[in-house]
Amino acid sequence: MQTYYVEKLTTSRLKADQGVIKELQDIFFRSVHGIPDLIYTPEQKAAWAPAGLSVLEWRNRLQNHTIWLARSELTGSCLGFIELDESSDIDLLYVCPLNQKLGIANELFDQAQYWVKNQYSTKSHWYVQSSDIAYEFFLRRGFIPHKRNQVDRGGILLENTTMRKALS
Repeated sequence: MQTYYVEKLTTSRLKADQGVIKELQDIFFRSVHGIPDLIYTPEQKAAWAPAGLSVLEWRNRLQNHTIWLARSELTGSCLGFIELDESSDIDLLYVCPLNQKLGIANELFDQAQYWVKNQYSTKSHWYVQSSDIAYEFFLRRGFIPHKRNQVDRGGILLENTTMRKALS
């Protein structure tokens, strides 16, 4: 069984360490492209997570976000991550396909939720734009569907659901 630990990334480390950004990109790319074709077509997955993602674009995109990584205790490799946007809502939550169903997403989620509740005591709701594949995960964690969305990525339509959870 894979053992792991969770660490919170600092903004200075994210700016200085391109290797961390590449790890996040790799998990993102492999997770999306590991989804069965019956759920998302190859074209949808290519639009969602295109090959050749720019490290600089990702660094700029993530610089004001809060991120936790799950790392293997044995190898130190990144197994998954959760990213909160500037509003502290969930922007990304991905776990490497080889390490799914081990509780890693649960632990990342729990760490982020604990932090949000402590840092933003007046925040009443937590939001996520959930993919269809992650919908059940968020339902089990108390999120309720708010609205259905269509996102155009280079002429390819992707659907997701805005979900929210009361923070109490």
